[in-house]
Amino acid sequence: MIDRLIPYSADVYQGLFAFYYLDTSPAHLIALPFGFVITVMLARHSKRGPIISRLIIAAFWIWTGAIFHGQYFTDLNWAAEYFGYVFVGQGVLIASHTLINRNEICRPEPLTRVIGGMLVVLSMALSPTIAAIMETPISHAHLFGITPLPLIIATMGVFVVTLERIPPWLLAIPVTWVVWEILTSQTLGLWHDFALACVALTAIVGSIAYERHFRR
Repeated sequence: MIDRLIPYSADVYQGLFAFYYLDTSPAHLIALPFGFVITVMLARHSKRGPIISRLIIAAFWIWTGAIFHGQYFTDLNWAAEYFGYVFVGQGVLIASHTLINRNEICRPEPLTRVIGGMLVVLSMALSPTIAAIMETPISHAHLFGITPLPLIIATMGVFVVTLERIPPWLLAIPVTWVVWEILTSQTLGLWHDFALACVALTAIVGSIAYERHFRR
């Protein structure tokens, strides 16, 4: 049934990423320094660090919705237009929650900061590393900040450090998209994407479990 919702082949889908990176260059290079900024902000004891980190993440959600989905993925899948609206909406929700609660103070312990920082670094490095191991072109990788799966992994890293409790309504879209990516990658036989989606799902589940059972 899921194959009826995917009107494209694996080669066409991978080609989309190559064209997207080429057409929006150097966006993928500009995004990387922001990843390091987020990592530093999560490691520091700063009142503005959580705000800056979440606003950067919100901007990436809006970019991914408006540009990746709205201008590129929509050429392959009619539903991508609606995916775009959802991703932009997620960015607006994150930004709004951040600004409304900007005076709240979160004091994560060092282990929490390490976990969050590791997730952000993982979101930057994992897909290119998998591509290298599988000897596939780097243009087929999902790059940090401007594609959905690395963005979800980074988002969970930021959330686990900067929020005392992650609101369920901020998790609905990441969970839904990861499930969609798992089903899509299985259908198309894209095992690189499948592995990345499983890591994203693990990041979500692990962040929730850590928050509820280990965080003090």
